[in-house]
Amino acid sequence: MIAEENTPKEYLGKKYTTYEALQAQRKMETRMRKTRQDIRLMQDGGADPQDIVLKKAKYQGQMQTYKAFAEAMDLPEQMERVYQDGLRGKFTPTKTELARVEKNVAKDQSEFVQYMSNSFRPRYGKEGQIPTGVANINVYKVENSEFDIVADTNNKRSMAVRLTEKNLRRIQKYLPEGFELPKIAVVDFKSNRLSPTAIGGYSESTGIMYINSKYDTNEKIFEFVNRSTGRFANTTELAPYLHELGHKYYYDCVKSLAKQHQISYNAAQKVIDYRVYRYIAAQKSENFLRENISQYADTQKVTEICAESFSVMKNNKIAEKIIELVSQEE
Repeated sequence: MIAEENTPKEYLGKKYTTYEALQAQRKMETRMRKTRQDIRLMQDGGADPQDIVLKKAKYQGQMQTYKAFAEAMDLPEQMERVYQDGLRGKFTPTKTELARVEKNVAKDQSEFVQYMSNSFRPRYGKEGQIPTGVANINVYKVENSEFDIVADTNNKRSMAVRLTEKNLRRIQKYLPEGFELPKIAVVDFKSNRLSPTAIGGYSESTGIMYINSKYDTNEKIFEFVNRSTGRFANTTELAPYLHELGHKYYYDCVKSLAKQHQISYNAAQKVIDYRVYRYIAAQKSENFLRENISQYADTQKVTEICAESFSVMKNNKIAEKIIELVSQEE
């Protein structure tokens, strides 16, 4: 019996003892549970339907591999260990969903095709430096980007740079007319002495939006913004980009008001902040921001209120009103 268990069986060119096969099977089950959780998180967060279908297709492939491996190793399938996550619903793509994705791929030769085929490959220029307020970072300009992106790597396969390019394209429809994107730095926050727990940041002094390259997949972004229910207004993969750009929008509006009325920056900032505070106070509810925008907006700092509102202004009337108050030049 022991000799039989120690006799290796082969799967896809690799040999496994019974013990090794059982361990590999458990790892497959863990990966499937993780994929199911990602799918549910994406569904709850309002992710791009095509991204959800792709994730479902991944799960379906994992199930097929699991079944084939169990059969080759002569092991019983233990899918109940996968289903113990308690999640309900369909986690594999339907034929209709797959057909719709295929149709969209054939129709759209820009954004989705690039994502599906991973055709965007960063092409880097010469090394330079950017400030952070703490120290300078050595970076490379992404020469073939549609945006002003720099990164602290010149790796053509950088997932963080490619994801940033894709998501910046997607947020265009959510931005106000005439809004100009700043320079975007995709860098490792920890190694560059930026806040290692942050996913992004915008510096008014440098005029740069910083994206933490640690979060190099949409799934990682989802996990970050959904750790605590109600913490952030936008719970999609676009949240960090829109939030940080909301800070820039606030600072831009302050500068514009100061120039329009020939007053100091601080005076213009007080005018805008007063408008927003007065509007919130008029609602006569101490939980107004928490209930209508997010917990993060409830810091009472207008730059954060604006940033959170900016991230959902296209589908939240309260957020839209706050952005309107911030942008008024009267």
